[in-house]
Amino acid sequence: MLLLRFFLLALFSSLFVPTTVLAEPSLQVSEKVYDFGLVPLQKPPSHRFILTNAGKSTLHIKRVRSFCGCTIAQLSAKEIKPRGKAFLDVKIDPQQLPLGDFSKQIDLFLASKESYTLTLKGKVEGGYDPATSPVLNVTPAKVELGAIEKGKKKSFTLLFENSGKGKLKIFSISGWGD
Repeated sequence: MLLLRFFLLALFSSLFVPTTVLAEPSLQVSEKVYDFGLVPLQKPPSHRFILTNAGKSTLHIKRVRSFCGCTIAQLSAKEIKPRGKAFLDVKIDPQQLPLGDFSKQIDLFLASKESYTLTLKGKVEGGYDPATSPVLNVTPAKVELGAIEKGKKKSFTLLFENSGKGKLKIFSISGWGD
């Protein structure tokens, strides 16, 4: 009789433990590392991570964090129903990266206090090519105006010359003082 009670107690207890564990949300990501390969300097690449909730309760994503201004991450939904999906669209601005290999991380923080790190890799190519790039020459290279009193003006002339092969665009010219 004691053995029967022990067996029934063990059976009854085991029915509740797995149910609790299975009822929790469970994040699955299409891939933890994505390699963009060669990234042209002028063409920002993008990628879509697929986030799936493999659990039996709603998964809550509290926050998405990228570690530099060159990486933008946009989440389609902060809540994912059981067996549901959400998308994390990421974009890299290669003009904010040095030429060569890069590796950038994006963290996902869940309401359950778990976090996941996704990695973006690639190699930025491009940059200066003497056959196609502009070359800016400024004459004179240095201008000394001395102190300028309030309300007074001093003028000077600068010559801007493009001695390269590509088109040169100048967006702004600024100066500073103490």
